[in-house]
Amino acid sequence: MIALLEGTIEEITNRHVTIMTSSGVGYEMLCSAACVAQLQVGEKARITVFTEVREDAINLFGFSDQLEKQVFSLLLNVQGVGPKTAAEVISNVSARMLLGAIADGNVEALRRVKGVGPKTAQRVILDLQEKVQKLSLESRDLHAQNAQYSLNDEAIAALQSLGFQRKDAEQAVQKALKNDNVSETAALVRAALRYM
Repeated sequence: MIALLEGTIEEITNRHVTIMTSSGVGYEMLCSAACVAQLQVGEKARITVFTEVREDAINLFGFSDQLEKQVFSLLLNVQGVGPKTAAEVISNVSARMLLGAIADGNVEALRRVKGVGPKTAQRVILDLQEKVQKLSLESRDLHAQNAQYSLNDEAIAALQSLGFQRKDAEQAVQKALKNDNVSETAALVRAALRYM
């Protein structure tokens, strides 16, 4: 499967883009509106691609980033939504807005897209709402964990730069986190110093 193409943009016609790779092969794909907006004929580009393999054809779809491709793939899980419809949806509603609309159950946002009727919009919401809400919660939890990890790491590094051993710095930071209400590195370092 083709997942990424890099080369020179040869032609842009509506949302159909032809990219010439360094191997001398030109690939034509249907791109999202956001993807096309980033491209210019004659310039180098790197495009995230989804490959549809059918009995009678191989079709390529291009996206501005990995998130667009993931949302496109999510839409393909909905009965009655094929790649062309999914590409149309992605081109008319940004990936983030679409995820928000699905999570909120906003059928009207989907109905505004050309080619998406009321039944398809309802089906998208019904089939994907729980999955999108779960992904959103997981993403939020991961972001919170990363923020906490970064805070701890910065505080430990600051204590080490003051001459303390890593093990002692880690223990002091853990005590400070447990006993003091801190959310900034400087405050955490000051609190941790009391436990050194």
